[in-house]
Amino acid sequence: MSEGLTGDIIRHLRENGDAAGSDIGDALKADRRLVGRSLSNTRLFVKTRKEGRKQFYGLRSDRELPGPAGRSSSPL
Repeated sequence: MSEGLTGDIIRHLRENGDAAGSDIGDALKADRRLVGRSLSNTRLFVKTRKEGRKQFYGLRSDRELPGPAGRSSSPL
């Protein structure tokens, strides 16, 4: 899993709120399977709701995120 992709997903969710993995993949022009893997295998993301077959994800909390808003040195 690429940290670059994970960072892109974090930015997308921060800017747009919760989203389905397929929608995130489309927005980032990234392989949906890689996006799904990142969402499933990274503790930063939580399932927020489900609409039909679409599972939506959001960010766990800003305190646990890497970068300027977060304080965690190890996001994974």
